[in-house]
Amino acid sequence: MNRTDQKTHDGLRITDHKNFSEESFGFGNTIKYSRFDAEKTRLLSAKGKTLLLRIPNCLSFGVKKSTKYRKMEFTLPISLDEEFVSIFDTIGEKCYTHVNNSDGNAMTCLSRNGKSPVLYAKLDDETIFFDENGEPIGHREYRDLWFRSDAVVRIESVYAADDVTSVQMKLHEVWIRSDLPSDETSDSLVSEE
Repeated sequence: MNRTDQKTHDGLRITDHKNFSEESFGFGNTIKYSRFDAEKTRLLSAKGKTLLLRIPNCLSFGVKKSTKYRKMEFTLPISLDEEFVSIFDTIGEKCYTHVNNSDGNAMTCLSRNGKSPVLYAKLDDETIFFDENGEPIGHREYRDLWFRSDAVVRIESVYAADDVTSVQMKLHEVWIRSDLPSDETSDSLVSEE
């Protein structure tokens, strides 16, 4: 299978990150959960489709396994440069303002506690990893293993309950890049640029 910059493996259009702005996405239907006093509003591309962003040439620290509410989850921490931090901040701030009518940032899956900002994207049943040859592979092979890739995240919705407002996103696809270094030395070079 061949990777393109404009579409995912399953033919979905990827929003261009180079000119990303508040006008690059909008809001869809809102689902209210009266039992939990919560709501979830779908996020869409400017064309009314699924909001997908490709993060090219990113460094990951390996698939991480955790247990939350007695359920096993997998996440992929992705080191981000300032361009993508700005994009995700734009999304988080617009979502927070949309839900709360005040300033804030709903991008809770973005951590700024290390050498470089890290996005924690969840894996789900639809997440697909591809090896260097474009062949589908399992994500378990990359558990706790540093690697470089081109990753596509699916930014699904903004969730609000009580005093929590959070952008919900999943990892859509990952294209492993064996042509680039993925050790700790290369990470320190990336974070210093």
